[in-house]
Amino acid sequence: MPRLPVELLATIVKYAPTNILPRLLLVSREAYSTTLPILYASVPNMSKRCTIQCLLTLATKPEIACLVRSFSFFSPFYHALQAFHFLFTRALGNMTSLHKLLLHPNVTISNVLIQVPCQLMELVYLSSPSDSRRISQFLRTQPTIEKLTLICSPNDLDTLTSDTPCTQRLECDYKSDAKTSSRPTITPFSA
Repeated sequence: MPRLPVELLATIVKYAPTNILPRLLLVSREAYSTTLPILYASVPNMSKRCTIQCLLTLATKPEIACLVRSFSFFSPFYHALQAFHFLFTRALGNMTSLHKLLLHPNVTISNVLIQVPCQLMELVYLSSPSDSRRISQFLRTQPTIEKLTLICSPNDLDTLTSDTPCTQRLECDYKSDAKTSSRPTITPFSA
C-alpha cells in the first residue's frame, strides 16, 4: 500500500476535526508522530471521562505532556476527589511548555499552580476568596505573563501588590454582567 507524503498527512491532520485526531493516532507510525503534537498542543475543557483519560496520559507520559501549550479546566465537580486532584497536579507538573492556562475556582491555587514548571504567557483564573493571597505569590514567579484575567471579588484585588512583575503592566477593568455580578477582570494595559 502506498504511503502518503508527510507534508500531505500534516495538512490533513491540521484541518481534521479535533474528535478525529485520536483515531488518526492509530493509523500508522507516521500518522501518530504527525498527529500527536497537534492533538496535545491545545487541551480544551472536556467531558469528565475524556478529562480523566487525558490527565492520566499527561501524568504518566511527560514526553506527551511537554507538547501542551494551552490547557483549559472548567469542571466544578472534580475538587472533591483527592485522587483526581493528585492526577491533575501531576499532569500540570509535566507540562513544561505550557503558555496558556485557564482554571475554574474549585482548583486550589496553593496545591496546583505551585506545580507549574514553566513561564506562562496567559492566565485566566476564576478566583475563590481563599486564593487571593496565593495568586499574588504565584504571580511573582511568572514575570512573562502578558495577559492576566482574574475573576474575583473587588476586595481580592487588594492582595495584588504592585511589585508583581505582570501587575505593573496591567490595568483593572470592572465588568458587570449577570454572570460575574460586577467582578473585576484584570487585563493587559493597552496604550
